[in-house]
Amino acid sequence: MTRGFAEVAGLLTLLAALGAACGGATAEAPSGGLRQPCYPNATCGVGLTCISDVCVDLGDASSGSSSGSGSSSGSSSGWGSSSASGSGGGSGSSSGSDAGHSSGSGGSSGSSSGSDSGSGSIITLASGQGQPHGIAVDSSNVYWANASGTIMKVSLGGGTPTTLAAGQGSLQGIAIDAVNVYWSNNYDANAGQIMACAVGGCASSPTVLVGQQNWPQWVAANGSAVYWGTPWAYVNDGGPSGILGSVAPGGGNPSTLASSQGGVGGIALDAINVYWADSGSGTVMMLPLDGGTPTTLASGQATPFGVAVDGDNVYWTNCGNNPCEYGSGGSIMKCAIGGCGGAPTTLAAGQGSPPNIAVRAGVVYWPNYSGAAVMSVPASGGAPATLAAGLGSPWDIAVDGTSVYWTDVSDGTITRLVLK
Repeated sequence: MTRGFAEVAGLLTLLAALGAACGGATAEAPSGGLRQPCYPNATCGVGLTCISDVCVDLGDASSGSSSGSGSSSGSSSGWGSSSASGSGGGSGSSSGSDAGHSSGSGGSSGSSSGSDSGSGSIITLASGQGQPHGIAVDSSNVYWANASGTIMKVSLGGGTPTTLAAGQGSLQGIAIDAVNVYWSNNYDANAGQIMACAVGGCASSPTVLVGQQNWPQWVAANGSAVYWGTPWAYVNDGGPSGILGSVAPGGGNPSTLASSQGGVGGIALDAINVYWADSGSGTVMMLPLDGGTPTTLASGQATPFGVAVDGDNVYWTNCGNNPCEYGSGGSIMKCAIGGCGGAPTTLAAGQGSPPNIAVRAGVVYWPNYSGAAVMSVPASGGAPATLAAGLGSPWDIAVDGTSVYWTDVSDGTITRLVLK
């Protein structure tokens, strides 16, 4: 994520402890530091500059400006590594990739095909976006959340992006069903809200489904409910306690499905259960969709982050470091839905801070944030393959029957790789 929530959670825990020592005051979000929200007067700490309500170091090569396109304006600073070298496969050599990133631009004014990656053609669907994070896809469009505060969509073939909502809080997670697109406002203006807008548009007037959450991030939806998690929520003694919550697609009284979580990360759904990564506790969890007793599928994981599920297994990324933005000790894991005896399978090791994951038709896909690459591996195991390399800071990923899609935080792009 743009600011690794485990890193911020540590700061918040310290602040909460100090507050408790001084009378039990609830901790507030830190501000003014590197890659943290600006002070209310739009200033930052010494040596830092406030850009898009985020404190950045303009002397850091990982920070740079990206001019806004039609629907997303202002500067965009890359949070994290912007390595130009692609990451190889980790637990095995990457196979048959000949990967290259499209240098073609276009995006906001039209699609542009780039070089053949060896896995298929790469198309930049949109460019000049404000730190795009979460991504989702349906049969017609790609949807994404810009951390700068806009919810966007564009046709699968490219064209001019449409702004579904603007003026939102610092955004990360996004999900869709047949009717709506959902997201979380986790920082800045409108913080703590779970939002909805019709996939066809809502005249820039989205609906607040839930409010007063503590920095909600990932969201998931299945047409019957919307699920979200909080990485932390401060209680009177200053201790962190993340929750997993749900609410009807039209709003109403929210339900807390799980509490006392170390920090809810990625969320995935199937027809029976909801699955999530508890990054703070190093566990991967499962719970019936309508609640019950959580089941621990795996423990002792190294900062589990993104989660995906198919009919047989749960898959997740281990960042391998904290925050999930730097390093090369990440891994791709799987465990049978029915359990794996506490011994999950490593599909790929030595990955570059993989934040998110997707699976379809027996293949697992993920971005390496610090490795500047998009990867895949057979769900049954085998050598990881590099699908695209030389990227900026790829963050989230989605897949359909023909293509893989991803967001790039530092490049400000939405990219489609048409699979061969």
